[in-house]
Amino acid sequence: MDLATEQRTIRRRAGLAILLSLGSCTAAVALLPGLIALPTGTADRIAFALQASLPQFLAVLVAFRLVASGRFHSAADIGGAAIAPPSPQLARRAAFLQNTLEQAFLGVGANLVLAAVVGGAWLALSLAAALLFPAGRLLFYRAYPEGAAARAFGMVLTATPAMICYAVGVVLLIGQLAGAVPRPG
Repeated sequence: MDLATEQRTIRRRAGLAILLSLGSCTAAVALLPGLIALPTGTADRIAFALQASLPQFLAVLVAFRLVASGRFHSAADIGGAAIAPPSPQLARRAAFLQNTLEQAFLGVGANLVLAAVVGGAWLALSLAAALLFPAGRLLFYRAYPEGAAARAFGMVLTATPAMICYAVGVVLLIGQLAGAVPRPG
């Protein structure tokens, strides 16, 4: 493997995933408020954030099932991680579970932070993230055996919407603290 080539490919694929994420998030904020009512009250916003986090929770469930099923059907792995190192097949699934847990934690946190700070149209970001998360996870998992460059698009597609939610939440919170942005109801 040529490290410089691998890094260029990662940057290119990450850039494409960022563009797709930015486009999806922009479209969600511009279009969804005209199609669906987005909550403005605090309790409704938090409930909405948890509901929008369903894809993250389901992705963790799927990843957990992949590991559990892998252990159950493998003589080398059925004893558990404390008995022996995982087989290559289980190692891939366990790495996917670990990464999915990390990404889901960040994604759900981003939805909650956004909902705590703002209501209305900006909450459409959580819906864009809800659509992109499972797509990113699937692409990441399928490309896992092919290396970091192959996984880059799925990884960045998973993470970028959460980063956008955090960025918007932080900017709006600073605006609220400075008195430049009204606090939601």
